[in-house]
Formats: sequence, C-alpha cells, structure tokens
Amino acid sequence: MKAVIISIGDEILNGTTVNTNASWISTQIQPIGIDIYEVVSISDNAAHILATLNHFVSNVDIILITGGLGPTKDDITKKTICTYFNSELVFHPEIYARLKAAFEKRNIPFTENNRDQAMYPDNCTILDNPLGTAQGMWFEKDNTVIACMPGVPFEMKGLMTNQVLPKILKRFNFPAIVNKYFMTSGISESFLANKLEPLEAILPEHITLAYLPTPAVVKLRLTARGNDENQLEQDLTAITNQMRAILGAGIYAEEPIPLEQHIGNQLKALNATLATAESITGGKVAHKITLIPGSSDYFRGTIVAYHRSVKEQLLKVSTTTLDKYTPVSEETAMEMLDGILSAMGTDFGIAITGNAGPTTDGKAEDVGTVFIAVGSKTEKRVKKHFFNKNREVNIEYACMFSLHELRILLTEYLVKA
Repeated sequence: MKAVIISIGDEILNGTTVNTNASWISTQIQPIGIDIYEVVSISDNAAHILATLNHFVSNVDIILITGGLGPTKDDITKKTICTYFNSELVFHPEIYARLKAAFEKRNIPFTENNRDQAMYPDNCTILDNPLGTAQGMWFEKDNTVIACMPGVPFEMKGLMTNQVLPKILKRFNFPAIVNKYFMTSGISESFLANKLEPLEAILPEHITLAYLPTPAVVKLRLTARGNDENQLEQDLTAITNQMRAILGAGIYAEEPIPLEQHIGNQLKALNATLATAESITGGKVAHKITLIPGSSDYFRGTIVAYHRSVKEQLLKVSTTTLDKYTPVSEETAMEMLDGILSAMGTDFGIAITGNAGPTTDGKAEDVGTVFIAVGSKTEKRVKKHFFNKNREVNIEYACMFSLHELRILLTEYLVKA
C-alpha cells in the first residue's frame, strides 16, 4: 500500500510556511500499514498540479493533497482538480447557508467570494469540515484514491482523523498490524540503541522497532505485521517484556502520550499540586502543562522571573545570592524553587534558570548552561545541564528536561506512597 503526500502552496516552497502537514500525515498513516512513497511540495500553478497528478495517479494507491482550497485567487486546487476530472463546479446551498450563519455568529462580514466555498466538483464526495470554510474532497480514479484537504493544520488534522482515515480503512484491505509503544525520557537515542541492540538483533522479520526522538523524550514503536492479529499480539508480548526489563525506570508510559500528560497523571495520583518559576524558558513549561485538558486540577500557575528584579521581589531570591553566584547558578535555582513553593503554596515546584544565548554578559555561565531545580518543601534537588549554542534549542531542552527531572521525583513519591 503506497501513498503520496502533495503539499500545494508557494508559501511552502519559499520557506514562509513550514510544511508540518506532511510530517503529521506520515505519522498517522504509516502505523496502519501505508508506506510513504513520496512527499512532494508544489507551487500554486495549475500546470504543475496537473502534471503531478498525472505522474502519480494509477501508480500509487492513495494521494493526500493539502492546500489551495481557500477563497483567495491563489487558491486554485479546486478548479484545477475539476479540470483533471473533467467535472464542473456545483453550488451547494446547504454549505453556503452554514458558512453564512457561521460568519454572522462571529460578526465577520460575509463577502461574496466566500460563495466559492460552497462550490464543489460534481463528481467528488464532499468531506465535511466543521472547523473551517473549505470542505474536503474525495475522488477515485484508476484504483487511486485522491483526498483533498485544506492547508490549515488544525483543519487538515480534523479532516484526516474524522473523515479521510475512516474512509481509507473502509476502502482498502489492510494486513493485521499491531503497534506497541514505549515512551522514555532522559535517555538519548544512541544510548537506547546501544541498550536494545541485542534485542533488535533477534527480532523476527515481521517485527520492526522505530526510534522517534524529540528533546528529552524518545518514543519507541514496535510494529508487527501479518495475517493473524492474535498471533501478532503474542509475538509482541515476549518482546515487550524484554524491553521493560532492559529499560526499567527509563520508561514513563506504554502509550504515545507526551511527558507533560504523564506528569499530570502522576500529580493526580498523588493528589498534589504544581507551580513553576521560569527564567530561561519564559513560561514555556507552564504552556506545555496547560495544553493538557484538566491541568487546572493540579497546576496552579507560574512566575516568569526573567529579570533579576522579579527573582528578588516575587521569588525572594536574595541579593547576596544573585551578586555572589549570578542569576545563572545552582544557588539561584534553589532559591527560585523555595520562592515558587512559598508563593503558590503548592506541593511541588520546578525552577529553571540558564543562559539561552547567543551571547553572555561576561559573568554568566557559558551559553547552553541550565540549572533545573525540582522538589517539594521536604525534598529538593538541582541539576546542571549543558545543552547547545542555539537559543531556541536550549529553551526547548530546558523545558523538557525540567519535566523529566520532575517525573523522576514524582515516581519516587509514588513508590513511597
């Protein structure tokens, strides 16, 4: 089963927009047994779109297209698709009425060019998109399925999840596929590969192991393919047992959930609360935590103590500590932790200070140096990290390793409980 992902838009080609759609789509279709044959980015040009379709239709099973479905003049995908399928655009009054009502509800003027958003080829299956104005389209030709979706990421994800994937699963016969996940934190990909090398060497041909690394977190995915799902489950059980024995506490979950969600589960299990004091990360840890629905049950808030004066006034870091050890120091991180625990009255806290770069003031630690303190009123610890020379990378790593350090601490509390 082969699929091609086509991203349409000049903004992708000139670097204005990062093509996150293609990477996300890949993560959704590969686990169900669809191989990515090619990923293509093309311009808002009718001839280019037609040539690309001619190249792939009948040569692959599935073509997934994103972009070019909006109401502006450069959105030509729909009209070009009509040309390719020798079809005509048909007006759908029910879609028009729904769009107009949505605009009126939001007090947005409904201009006549939005009428085009109710026009669709007469030979397509319309895929309902409640998250935006452009509906998706489904075609079939020469044993190839073509699904067209908007380029707006959250709209595309909604259509893929609720419309396209269910139709693909119904349309094609797939082999039995079983995936098992192990989420690890604080362990590098290379270290994991070294630890798991003996196990990988004896994996049967129908089972593969994928490493999917991000800062501080590596997702491991075991995939078994065959004809008998029950047998695949049995085959994977023996392997997953061995992986647990090898990786031990490095594993934080056996389902693909982010580290911040796992920490939320830990805090709820302890009936505990959390707050953060953030300097280098500027509130990014709090942002990650609050992306999880229901996080208000355990997360109280953050103090973004970016400037020295905020550290002194709100977190009560002493002037002596800041003068003697500098704001980027173990001592400052520990006093920030004390300050956030006191200010927020929480059970646990995270405090982060560091030098993101690209330069220093001559007194601070080298670029990429980060101090992370985690703890409670009775148990506190601080760790020094060296990350990178890149500012954005340092901030992301500081966020994720602070969550990792907290995970380790909370795990210890849960064992004691």
